[in-house]
Amino acid sequence: MGDPPEHDLVLEVDGGFRINSGVGSFGYVALGPFNNVLYEECGLLPGKSSSNEAEGHAILKALEFAKDLAYPRKIEVRSDSKNWIRNLQNQNSFSKSVALNDLSGKLQELSESFDLVDWLWVPRKWLRHSHELASAAFLNERKNAAIRKIKRSDFECMPMSHRYAEKAGWND
Repeated sequence: MGDPPEHDLVLEVDGGFRINSGVGSFGYVALGPFNNVLYEECGLLPGKSSSNEAEGHAILKALEFAKDLAYPRKIEVRSDSKNWIRNLQNQNSFSKSVALNDLSGKLQELSESFDLVDWLWVPRKWLRHSHELASAAFLNERKNAAIRKIKRSDFECMPMSHRYAEKAGWND
């Protein structure tokens, strides 16, 4: 047997942005301690946004999901946004953007809900799954469906409850 996993939950996140319309999207994948996909979600962001706002909201949605689980205490967040990872690692502020600074404050406050949050920058090619989800939200835009929830094996992707946490083996 190997060493136990360092993190209870890994969140791979990505934001999408359309320059022409100013529409943003998010996608994230929640991975269990052994890299098993537990949940994935994508959607469009309300109103106009920027690419940085889309990336930040992807992180926010993923952390809110993790907080709703109640169990994971050690989280790793993987993103291809150097701006956000640097900001959250160093607890800096974005120089001029009030919206980004507000979002950063929410993320820092939410991260305090966990014993440990490791912020990890990774190349986009490592986030293929979450990137595809963020892109899929734009495809659903025409159908007026803001959220895509996907079934993985016997784990139904819907708002998490303790019942699903048990199914994922987190309440043992």
